[in-house]
Amino acid sequence: MLLNGCSEAAAPVSTASSNDPIDIYMVDVGQADAMVLTSDDMVMVIDGGNVDDGGRMVHVLDTLAIDHVDYMIATHPHEDHIGGLQDILEHYPVDVVYTPVLDDSAKVFEIFMEHVTDNGAEVIVPKNGSTIDFNGATIFMYHYPIDPDEDKNNESIVTQLSTGNTTAYFMADAEVEVEQALLNDGYIHHADLIKIGHHGSYTSTSESLIKAMDPSIALISCGLDNDYGYPHDETMETLSNADITTYRTDLDGDIHCVMDGSTTVRQPYEGFGISAEKYEPPLIEYEAYYIGNTNSHVVHSPSCENLPSEKNQIIFESLQQAYDYGYHDCGNCIH
Repeated sequence: MLLNGCSEAAAPVSTASSNDPIDIYMVDVGQADAMVLTSDDMVMVIDGGNVDDGGRMVHVLDTLAIDHVDYMIATHPHEDHIGGLQDILEHYPVDVVYTPVLDDSAKVFEIFMEHVTDNGAEVIVPKNGSTIDFNGATIFMYHYPIDPDEDKNNESIVTQLSTGNTTAYFMADAEVEVEQALLNDGYIHHADLIKIGHHGSYTSTSESLIKAMDPSIALISCGLDNDYGYPHDETMETLSNADITTYRTDLDGDIHCVMDGSTTVRQPYEGFGISAEKYEPPLIEYEAYYIGNTNSHVVHSPSCENLPSEKNQIIFESLQQAYDYGYHDCGNCIH
């Protein structure tokens, strides 16, 4: 394991240009986050949705004819970002995993790190301005752990992709405090595309950030009719006032954009064939099982009258498995 990032970079702007276009896929994983970037035979995965999105992420990589992952970024220790990475680590060789921390109290993060160790991937905690060469393009990473004990969203690794005259930012769940730190340190530049922070919550996407980036395309990953009301009206108003074309997984499904060094465009795309909102989990072949709520992290018996909607369910083979993933008992059906 390596504890430090790559080389530091002050207020970076890349003029390097990839010989090949860069494909950016925002995968529809419902109320969660997952991105896949490819260029020629290089692959980067940024987050992988919830634990029960892992099978879909493997399906996505298989559909793209991917047989390895060069770089994996686990932006922060929340299940809706790192849960599905476990299945990727089980099915594909991964060269390097970037993570904001090496240890966290969340059981899902502990299990994720066990999968990283079993995979044999190198582990790096990036510094601000750490860089990766991505088939001639440059990936910058920024990490401002502002009050992580209070808000793990602000542990998020923010990623910048630059090639030629084009730039994209992937904001993970970083909130306005991190955005302001990036602005203060000169790490924010004009961008063609931004993956909006925290699923479109009003706690992210400040007007000052959008003014500094002045992007033409915004992407939001959120679940259809999700319990949090994402994206919030305040965020949509900020984007609308800046005349930014916005695409959302809850309305548009899987989203495919292409950067070629001179332009960034959204490509017409039918998606990966399995919508997160229409996904039907495999038939349960074991006698005893329990149903978890991916929003509240409460586990129920199958006969409970308070079961979550199907899109928010995760199936556990045992209560112990649910506990291992950080779920707690429903007071009505489990005592």
